[in-house]
Amino acid sequence: MKVLITGASGFIGRNLIPFLVSKGHDVVGISRNPDKILKIDGARYSKLDDGDSSWISEIDDNTAIVNLAGESIFGLRWTNSKKKRILESRISVSNAVFNAVGESDAYVVQISAVGFYPNNTADALTEEFSGGTSFLAEVCKEWENKALKRGRRTSILRLGVVLGKDGGSLSLMSLPFRLFVGGKIGSGKQVVPWIHLQDVIRAISYAIDSQIEGIYNLVSPNLVTNKEFSKILGKVISRPSFFPTPSFLIRLALGEMSTMVLDGQNVSVKKLLNSGFEFTHPNLQDALVEIYNS
Repeated sequence: MKVLITGASGFIGRNLIPFLVSKGHDVVGISRNPDKILKIDGARYSKLDDGDSSWISEIDDNTAIVNLAGESIFGLRWTNSKKKRILESRISVSNAVFNAVGESDAYVVQISAVGFYPNNTADALTEEFSGGTSFLAEVCKEWENKALKRGRRTSILRLGVVLGKDGGSLSLMSLPFRLFVGGKIGSGKQVVPWIHLQDVIRAISYAIDSQIEGIYNLVSPNLVTNKEFSKILGKVISRPSFFPTPSFLIRLALGEMSTMVLDGQNVSVKKLLNSGFEFTHPNLQDALVEIYNS
């Protein structure tokens, strides 16, 4: 199958391309800066901007499109300009993708995030729960809107905190530990909705192959609290994990972005499991060992 991937230069995109190529797919990586992507033999690349619509001609009824594009949410603070870029980068590309798909029978995998949900709930949140009211929740709602309007031949994958090498949030999360000052953040009771990068890649591939439709949470089936996460991370990288960071310091340093660290999402992945998907890295310690030892 031909698979088009927007956001091909991002953390997930650059790892997804070689995996899909290895499975025999005809892969087209789409990026605003395709010249900066490390090219993979067997894949093709196209530019995403208003002046180049060549990728649109690739779309037919036997095409799958994976929409990963969007400004990174990571940074020291969410300034007004940063928040505008986070939102507009997702909406503009989603509009382009679904306008390009039009009335074709192409299959779309729309990436979203568990930031859609309210924070710190006691019960595990399923896909039927209403969204939260935070900035990230509002971004996710708008991000998903085009996909929901299409209503067919589309899946929405709500990702958790993606852990992997050379990108994502793990390098930032592990920095205090490498400086020997790691430990729980705030109360440490907030749930970390983590998932290994390889399972993200495999779940996207699974969606393409099985053509599942609807909304699916994509987190590990075995979530942990921030305190548990810190203890396991410290153990794996042989660093202490008993230096807590008070909530007020995180809020002072990160401002509104601190909600990503201090608040957690207790999210259920039962729907995806019931569809037949199997995780390769369901346990945090095994996942971190694989990342740091590979």
